[in-house]
Formats: sequence, structure tokens, C-alpha cells
Amino acid sequence: MIRDGPLLAHLSLAEIERACHRETARYRRREPSDGRFCLEIFRRALERSDGERRGFSDNAASEVLVRIYTEFIKAQINRAALHSSALEDLVQQVWLRFWRAATTGLEFPSLEAALSYLKLTVVCAVIENQRRTRKQWRLESLEQRIELSGEEGLADHGAEPFSQHARQRFRERCREVLTDPLEHFIFWRRYSMGFAPREIASALASEGVLIKGKSATARAVSDLLDQCFKRLEDDPEIQDLLRND
Repeated sequence: MIRDGPLLAHLSLAEIERACHRETARYRRREPSDGRFCLEIFRRALERSDGERRGFSDNAASEVLVRIYTEFIKAQINRAALHSSALEDLVQQVWLRFWRAATTGLEFPSLEAALSYLKLTVVCAVIENQRRTRKQWRLESLEQRIELSGEEGLADHGAEPFSQHARQRFRERCREVLTDPLEHFIFWRRYSMGFAPREIASALASEGVLIKGKSATARAVSDLLDQCFKRLEDDPEIQDLLRND
């Protein structure tokens, strides 16, 4: 942070903000500029009142920082993720990451270092967003495939032979991954026959079947289904079948 600018510390936040806008405009015109004013806003926004992480000492400075650099963040996101349909959500994720890191202590020796860190935060947020999007797509594809396939091998006889083979292999691989008979029973009753967890639990309870040594409940059935989904989602062959279908 700035340690050799006592005059800056005595300027009001409004004066610092105006100077930051002025120097930023000069920088964009490739004119000589002084980045210390913008860096001072970072310093005030990140400075804490004590060492116990009780929050930021200058909330107004934090608001100014967000106001000034949100457009900078949007520009980075637009370049890194042109197909993003949730720009505002991504911006919020970037700021959330930034403030979360600030609670553990951030200090920048220059404005360039601060902006580089902000860029890195953007990249991390974009990558995480893309990862969540891909995971959600895999889960939705997996659920659709299971519902379409069914335990009895319901197949589209007009489909290409390769597609039929892929669907058949998909069902076989599900059976190979879900080796426990109870898991297999519950999983296919849910996604092949459409029974709700409470209906499955009721059927198991009437037969005296236990889940992990306890009476079957809708919650226990749902938890077991979540575990099944996680194992199928993580299986490399299942992932390949979903990508190639």
C-alpha cells in the first residue's frame, strides 16, 4: 500500500474518487498519470479497524471501489466468457471472492498489482462458473438418459444402431456402477418407473427392508439416490457416453 503519501490520507474520499477518475482518463489517453489516488481507494477499502477481522473500516471506500471497478470487471468477463448469459451474477461472484480474500489480508504495492489481482479473481470466478455449468449439464443429461432408458431397455427402434448400442451400454454401465442390489432397486424404481422417494420408502418399509440398518424413510431414499448420482456422474465411461450420444 501507499506508505509515502501522507497528503493522500488527509484528502476526503470524494476528492480521492475525483482524482482517481481524472488519472484513469489520463492513463487511457496514454498521458502521464498518477495511480496513487486509485490505489488509495483500494487501501481505504481494504483497511480494517483491528486485527480480529471484524469488517472493513471504511465501508464508503468499499462502495466507491465497487462503483469504479465494476466496469473494469465486466470488461474482463466479456473477454474471458463471451457466451456468459449471467454477467451481473458473475460480477457479484468476482466481488464476493475479492472481499472474502480481503478478510484474510490483502495488500498491494502498486495499482498495477491491485488490478492484476482483480483480473486473476475474474478468471477464477469465470472458471468456477463454467465448471458449475458443465456439472449441471452432465447431471441433467444423466437424469434424462436414465428416464429415457429405463430398466427394461426401452429403446427407440428407429434410432441408429450406434445410438442403440450406446443406450444399451449406458444401462449396463449403470448396473455395473450400482452393484448393491438395494441401490439398484431404489435407483431404477425412481428413474425408470417414476416412483417418488416416499413411495419407494413405503414399499421397502412394508417388506421390512432397512436402509443402512434403519427403517426406510423418504429422506433415507433421497440421500441414497444422491449418492448413486454422484458415483454415476464421476464414472469416466458414463461421462464419455453422455458426451458422445
